[in-house]
Amino acid sequence: MFKKSSLFLFVLSILQVYARYKNVEPDLIENEINAGPADVSSSVSRIELGWEAYPGQHPHHAALRSVNSAGNVFTCGASVIAKEWVVTAASCIVHRIFIVVRAGVVSLLHPEYVFETTKCYTHPLFIKSVTSRQPNNIGLVALERPVVYTRLLKPIRIQSSADAFKNYNGEQVYISGHGRTRTNGPISDVLRWVYLRAISNASCRSSYPNAIAIDTTICAQFYNVTGQSIGHNDEGGPLVHVGSDGIPTLIGVISFIQRNFAQMGKPIVFTRPGPFLSWFTEITGIDFENLQEEI
Repeated sequence: MFKKSSLFLFVLSILQVYARYKNVEPDLIENEINAGPADVSSSVSRIELGWEAYPGQHPHHAALRSVNSAGNVFTCGASVIAKEWVVTAASCIVHRIFIVVRAGVVSLLHPEYVFETTKCYTHPLFIKSVTSRQPNNIGLVALERPVVYTRLLKPIRIQSSADAFKNYNGEQVYISGHGRTRTNGPISDVLRWVYLRAISNASCRSSYPNAIAIDTTICAQFYNVTGQSIGHNDEGGPLVHVGSDGIPTLIGVISFIQRNFAQMGKPIVFTRPGPFLSWFTEITGIDFENLQEEI
């Protein structure tokens, strides 16, 4: 009887060790910061009344998880624009010491690409010391290991300089992200997306009279239901328009969202990438208007 009990305890201990270690994730900096619950910025975040994405539907979408010098963890969206670069909001990467990039992602647990980087660039006119919303909220993250394009991971075409200030008023656009799906809920493991409708800056300024809606921004709001919106953890993510050629084009980077749920339905402000193409080239050395990569 003693031998059987000893054997049982031995097997049980092996199973406990296996259960403890079988799901260990890659040893990334984000896993070393907090032993307890992650201090994820913002309690109000969501893509609401949208749909779960299927694999390969938004192959450009990337998820960022970053850490500042105080050890606080932040989550944002981004877009793959080249094998070694993603674009996001400057507010997502300012004062960060490490950024974990997951790309080709539908489930955060099973990305096509996951790697850590310390190389990021905020636009020079973005004031790092200012925490309130401001223009020029756009930045670049350099991937220290280039991505390999697959069916699930591809770059998105960037808005051209010719369309940098195009009026998309009334056009159907869409957004994607891993933000919370309900107030104070968890960040969504699965990528979600929703349609929005672009509106003019004049209409946008009626909601934001402090001139946050300017020539280098584009605004969009709910498509047909006022609850269709996004939240803080979706910041930096893509606003996409599909034109007459059928090719998805990045026309905006989520830069300011409404965090007051009593005011959901108000426009969302995005930074247009087109006006910043020369800066993109200065930082990356890539002419994005003539970029040709093997996909």
